[in-house]
Amino acid sequence: MRPASPGAGILLIAVLSLVEIGLALAIVWAVTGWVPGISGDIHRIAFVPRTVPPIAAGAVPRITIDDADSRVIVEPSSDGRVHVTDRTWFYGGVWASGKIAQLQVRRTADGVTIFRPSEGGAHWFWLGFSSFDRAVEVDVPPHAVLSIAHSSGAVIDSIDGPIDVISDDGRIEASHLRSDRVNLSTGDGRIMLTDVAARNLTARTDDGRIVVEDLGTQRGGTYDLATRDGSISLGFAGSPNATVAASTQDGSIRLDGRRLADDDAPVEPIRLGNGAARIRVATDDGSIRIETNGVL
Repeated sequence: MRPASPGAGILLIAVLSLVEIGLALAIVWAVTGWVPGISGDIHRIAFVPRTVPPIAAGAVPRITIDDADSRVIVEPSSDGRVHVTDRTWFYGGVWASGKIAQLQVRRTADGVTIFRPSEGGAHWFWLGFSSFDRAVEVDVPPHAVLSIAHSSGAVIDSIDGPIDVISDDGRIEASHLRSDRVNLSTGDGRIMLTDVAARNLTARTDDGRIVVEDLGTQRGGTYDLATRDGSISLGFAGSPNATVAASTQDGSIRLDGRRLADDDAPVEPIRLGNGAARIRVATDDGSIRIETNGVL
């Protein structure tokens, strides 16, 4: 048997030393609630978000949301006002060089702006010593104009106005939308659409699959579904009238279960009904499945 190298022994000692230091800091934190650090400290935290009163902003307010670290949930309000609830919570031990910022809500000339200021530092959560969730819930008039500039995922339900959503890192889910324009984009995460009827729809992800169920198309409408890494599934509400251009660099293309092509083989545009709407379905790495409800 070959003897262990001196380097392996040194690495083992270093790892054990780090573990001992971490345990010592955790014990001190548990007893005192504080441990000094070079640029931060370990301390207990119990974040309590402030309460935001309802805002009367008209029937068609412009709602702007900017919170890159939070999941954003948007639903219709029952009283025509804007309701903002910070569902963020933290509890336990955290290594931090900055504070947890409160959500800011401002009434503007044409609507409401919601944002979380820079926290001026970094936070690392200690497994076994902390738990947390970051989410913002916003109830808006159904015809509101919605713009989410930054988020860590979004859930949009039953909104009729124009919708623009950007998720820096997190999935996007949208359902029961009736809108002239829906733009959804995420840097990392899947996009799930159910019962969406729009004249113009864009759904793009850099890493994740796209699933569209019960898509409603309009004459002259444009629809763009694209992912760099993931499969795409497209299903329609009723009998679609659209021309579909589908392409993949690595995977198969299936229409009503029938294989049309593999990998980067060219596929002729697929005409459904009168072909009035234009749909592009593209993935760099993944398969494409299209269901037409028996139109073909």
